[in-house]
Amino acid sequence: MIKVTGHFIKWCIGLVVLFVLTNIILRHYHNVLLLFWLSLALVALLSLFWIKAYLSISVARSSDWVERTQFAYWFLELSYQHRWLIPKVLIEDELVEADSYQNTIQRKTKHAGWIQRPEIKMDIQSEFNFFKLPLNIKSDHDDVLVIPLVSLDKKLESSLSKLLDNHARNLQKLFLLEEEFDYLDTLRPGEPLRRIHWKLSSRQQQFIVSREKPPVRPSVQLQVVLHGEDLDERDRVLDIASFLVTRWQQLGYLLSINEVSVISALEGRKRLATLTKENTTVDFTQLSSKNGLMFITDEVSDGLIKYLESLRNHKGVLSLIVINDRSARAVESLPNIQVLRVSDYV
Repeated sequence: MIKVTGHFIKWCIGLVVLFVLTNIILRHYHNVLLLFWLSLALVALLSLFWIKAYLSISVARSSDWVERTQFAYWFLELSYQHRWLIPKVLIEDELVEADSYQNTIQRKTKHAGWIQRPEIKMDIQSEFNFFKLPLNIKSDHDDVLVIPLVSLDKKLESSLSKLLDNHARNLQKLFLLEEEFDYLDTLRPGEPLRRIHWKLSSRQQQFIVSREKPPVRPSVQLQVVLHGEDLDERDRVLDIASFLVTRWQQLGYLLSINEVSVISALEGRKRLATLTKENTTVDFTQLSSKNGLMFITDEVSDGLIKYLESLRNHKGVLSLIVINDRSARAVESLPNIQVLRVSDYV
């Protein structure tokens, strides 16, 4: 919608004064002067639409993701594709008179998740500054994903590393115990041996051999559960999960976050950035009790307590990282789970 300016109001007052004066003292020039005065507004209006037709505006983000606490950047570029008239554009109350213009827009990030481009107030200014036409800048790829940090407090990092090492060590033991061999009565020529077992019977001794199996990467399942509305506490949970995702990937483990597989640490951190209270709700009756399950949560709910108690006799490897100190006491006594309370380190 076109807006009028103070100059246009003055032009209207001048039109009335000119009409009165030309009727009193300049009657012979009445029509000519009025036509000239009216043409000023017409020229201003036409210049507005002319500039809009040939003015090109583009906004592009510098990257589709940034780490939390860093700046997100967008690049604004204006170009005018005609020689007639010099475009006048008012950008955030700054008048720009040029056929090309570039600027960088920045915004400090605080919380993980999607961040929108700051609104840019931009108006095309007509000749004689009679009218202004607001411009709406639209783009399908303006939002930037803010991913959680991977660096933590040194003491917390050390404790998390110990928990992770214990988790990995116990998981590796179970992985080796569960690895069975397909025993064969015969072995084809040239086929490598993995082990040779002696099988003792009452009458004779037999060689039992097995084929060499391809290496299998162990897997870890991260289950992030958010309950509270505090964004700072959510960031703390996601930063811890981001640290663990990076470490697990460095150790070569297959990783899934809330039952969604990720193939790289960056993909995992992007996945974490989209987690909220609404999309981390867990139905513990449907949650599998596979080995390597690691919970990261801001508080221990009744459903989680019942789920962990139901796994009391489970031989798998479980770990729980919880923010709230008091909520962790209900599960610390369980025999098959290691618990880390983040509140002890912050």
